[in-house]
Amino acid sequence: MKLHNFANEDILISYKVNYMHGLPEHKKPIYSIRMNLLRDGIFFQKTRKHNFYLYIEYKKIEKIEIVKGVGTRYGNIADLAGKQIEITYQNDVQHQMCIRFEMATAKLIGWADVKACQELMSFIKNSGIADKFIQPATHVQTPDILTQIEKLGELHKSGVLTDEEFEAKKAELLGRL
Repeated sequence: MKLHNFANEDILISYKVNYMHGLPEHKKPIYSIRMNLLRDGIFFQKTRKHNFYLYIEYKKIEKIEIVKGVGTRYGNIADLAGKQIEITYQNDVQHQMCIRFEMATAKLIGWADVKACQELMSFIKNSGIADKFIQPATHVQTPDILTQIEKLGELHKSGVLTDEEFEAKKAELLGRL
């Protein structure tokens, strides 16, 4: 994996998190990872004990959401309130990946982690980062373009459309392909 080079001034916001699951090469949780939100993506890093590096460009992210914790490190009541972040994204070979991290801002009291998740989501929304994510395709129901061109051809043959009107509308429809 290519390491992402950035300077400290490139970091918009940073959190300490624990990797929970989702990557085939990392089957077990990895604790105390630094999650850095940069201008163009998220960079996760840990250098001691485990070499863990992951860089995800915002334009490859489908969604980031807070999820309720299952199988978290401390197992306290705050885990049920949502202190985990789930990131769904397209990897470099266009496979959908879903990875999960839990906030690790507090030692044993998880409510600070819940608040940190909410703060992170608010930052992503208010800073415009979410606008950089993959936008879901909006399905507009329109008649088949070739069928429309055939109908235009019939109207043209019958004299309802002039040559100019037919060519202009046909060019417009072909431009949608």
